[in-house]
Amino acid sequence: MMPKRIENIIQLFIYVFSFFLLTEWMRPVSELTDTGNMKVFILFIILSLAVHFFSLHWLARSVVLIGYIAAVVYMLYDDTLFSIRELEVNMAYVWSGDWVLMTDSFRTLLFFALLWLVTYLIHYWIYMKSNLFFFFSMTVILLAILDTFTLYNASAAIVRVVIAGVMILGVMKLVHLFPALSLRLLGKWSMSLIVMVAFFVSMGLLLPKPGPQWPDPIPFIQSFSEQAKGEDSAASVSKVGYSEDDSKLGGSIEPDSSVVFYHTATTNDYWKVENKNVYTGKGWVSSVGEGTAFPLANGDELTELENYEGPEHVATKALTASISIMEDQGHILYPAGSYLKNVKADGVSFFLYEPNLKKLTPQTADGTVQDISEYMVNYEQPRYDLAQFRKVTEADETMDVLMDLYTQLPDSIPSRVYDLARELTENQSNWYDKVKAVEDYFDQPEFVYSKEDIPYPAKDQDYVDQFLFETRIGYCDNYSTSMVVLLRAAGIPARWAKGYTEGERTVKEGEVIYQVTNNNAHSWVEVYFSGIGWIPFEPTKGFSSESEFINSDRTTHRDTEHSTVREDQAETLQREEKNAVSEQRGTNEEFIAIMKPFWISLGTVVIVVLSLFLTRRKWVPRLLITRYKRKSICFSEAYEVLVKQLHRAGLKRLDGQTFREYAAYIDSVYDTNLMTKLTRRYEIILYRGDEEGEAWRELQESWETLMRKTSS
Repeated sequence: MMPKRIENIIQLFIYVFSFFLLTEWMRPVSELTDTGNMKVFILFIILSLAVHFFSLHWLARSVVLIGYIAAVVYMLYDDTLFSIRELEVNMAYVWSGDWVLMTDSFRTLLFFALLWLVTYLIHYWIYMKSNLFFFFSMTVILLAILDTFTLYNASAAIVRVVIAGVMILGVMKLVHLFPALSLRLLGKWSMSLIVMVAFFVSMGLLLPKPGPQWPDPIPFIQSFSEQAKGEDSAASVSKVGYSEDDSKLGGSIEPDSSVVFYHTATTNDYWKVENKNVYTGKGWVSSVGEGTAFPLANGDELTELENYEGPEHVATKALTASISIMEDQGHILYPAGSYLKNVKADGVSFFLYEPNLKKLTPQTADGTVQDISEYMVNYEQPRYDLAQFRKVTEADETMDVLMDLYTQLPDSIPSRVYDLARELTENQSNWYDKVKAVEDYFDQPEFVYSKEDIPYPAKDQDYVDQFLFETRIGYCDNYSTSMVVLLRAAGIPARWAKGYTEGERTVKEGEVIYQVTNNNAHSWVEVYFSGIGWIPFEPTKGFSSESEFINSDRTTHRDTEHSTVREDQAETLQREEKNAVSEQRGTNEEFIAIMKPFWISLGTVVIVVLSLFLTRRKWVPRLLITRYKRKSICFSEAYEVLVKQLHRAGLKRLDGQTFREYAAYIDSVYDTNLMTKLTRRYEIILYRGDEEGEAWRELQESWETLMRKTSS
């Protein structure tokens, strides 16, 4: 039998190299995703492997690891832990497949759970199987796939994995060959193994290598995928995100959680890219004034080109935000609904401002688009007076050109769209209340927010007419375009805005910031009020923006839902109802329907696992007997399994009790002499080193008889 000291050294050696293998799974996570704070996960792996190596009781292991997870989540996410409600909502997202809607803290929890499972499997493979070949081979396969199909370069990782894997497999093979291993033999074997690995790795790196023997599989796979899509690309599903071409709206969209930018703004503003002003019946273009652009020096005030200052009666607060671009698309993002003052970016000669689009693009000295990674915007956040809005009842004499541009509609608009606009606004006396009446119209339960199974309009069908009167299901483009068209049909100037929502709070390099992904791509409505300017409105179900209002006739308050406030209690209740829709993404009945199968399944799993655990004394012996009949094993291994099963049956070996005394005790309980026979042979093999295979063939039946008795 191997001395305990040598056994511990070997196990420590295997655990250390297993840790190195597992870190090769973590490196691609940090490079291919936006996962940060990798050190806390690496430390968790070390802690989890350590508690398994030192054989802590399962309850102690759980307390240590759960405590670490709770502490990390508490520190990373604003000193808060999960509430029952948050867990229920996130589990509903998991069950329904809406994984992109899960919170970052819940994703972190799931990642910790995955790492816990993997470290337990490593412990199981080391202690129970004494074989890590499966883990080693899966690591090699994973790196090969990532190196082939992603941007991750696994050239160095493959070398590290081969070194760690060969060292682990070599030491495990030594243990199988020499059960009574000495420290001297272990040292000789280890040195030989190190020299061999170093030699072959060096040869592999230094010797000349032929080129690829097989063609690159990626072009073939891509071409096969394109053929599978067929020729009708219009029916295909697009990915969510910003696109310059909005001429053909409609169709379903897929989620895309890739990060576009980070920002440090303290207000929950949307981030605008551009406006579109011409509705075609199928989508949006910006033909009016197209090609007109003005240069703006880096850091210069935008007020030199256009009136970006608010009226005197609009109070403002000066703010600054930093933006870090992760997916450059050649334009400047800035807070919507605010007065942009200037933009500053290192290395940019000037910005090109397009008034018709309200779009800024960074330029080099020779006039080409400049790629930038970071910039800063200075802007003023307004606080509007609701009483001023309600004074606007018609266009003033300065708005002739503006009215022509922003009340434009194609001749193909069906008359029922105009009828609906008139019906919604005819009882309102001012523009603000008319706009709110149209915005509130989309709160009705008949309208459903969804990104799936969204049809394109037919060839002779208007995009807005289809949504308002037929499908009534869609996402932001459907809601925002429909509201703009209805307002224009009512004679109110409105335009279509697009960009991103504020994103989600996260921690990056120790700083609390906002992370904006392609899933945050969004469109909304902006309405012009004489003497005030362009004001954002949000008709899309489940979305909200935040602007500050005062009412000089009443009291000051903030509406955090739709860039507006409610003057009376009835309107406030309407907004609270819309906020409930935003939080639940559906009715309470839908939430219960989603959660019910999850809790049923979870309860079933818990009952099954608990039943198996409580009845393990009955079924484990039968399972082991069947398993050992199908494979050749060492007699000493079978004896140790029997002792463990006897412990499970409540017949534990006492401290200081010899093997023969314990065997006599077992035989007295079961009224046999089988345990004594097995123990004598075990002692002979243990101390004299006799052949184990012959002993197992002779005594297998006696072993099986005792195993069956433990289950009775």
